[in-house]
Amino acid sequence: MSGLLNSSTNTQIQILENKVENIENKLVISDQSMLNNITELESRILSNYSKSDNNLMMNTTTLDDRVYRNISSIKNDLLTAQLTADSNLHFNTTVLDWRIFNNVSEFKNTIQNLTLHLNNVSDILQIQTELIEQQQNTINNLTQNINIGLSNNF
Repeated sequence: MSGLLNSSTNTQIQILENKVENIENKLVISDQSMLNNITELESRILSNYSKSDNNLMMNTTTLDDRVYRNISSIKNDLLTAQLTADSNLHFNTTVLDWRIFNNVSEFKNTIQNLTLHLNNVSDILQIQTELIEQQQNTINNLTQNINIGLSNNF
């Protein structure tokens, strides 16, 4: 019986060893599969990271370009506004200078016209004064002649 027991035990040991080897093989396959999955996952992560990094760089470059263009556009708008303001200021100053010049010229002309008018009035008054003096002389002469005529008659 001990031979049967040994043979039965050996068979059971062999079956157990086969099961252990089968489990070990499955573990190796499972480990290899897990390693393959981990490697594939790492590869995907690296690929996604690289794509993400490239996208980030492209987006950053695009954003930099947009910011630069916006800053350039704002600079150009400010420069245009400044030039327009300078031009308007120059034009308004020129117009104001011209109006002041015209007003001063008109004022001078008005003063000259008033001076001429006053000179004319002065000349007229002088003539009228001379006429009054002549009339006064005529009246005085007439009065003298009347007085002489009256004294000769009496």
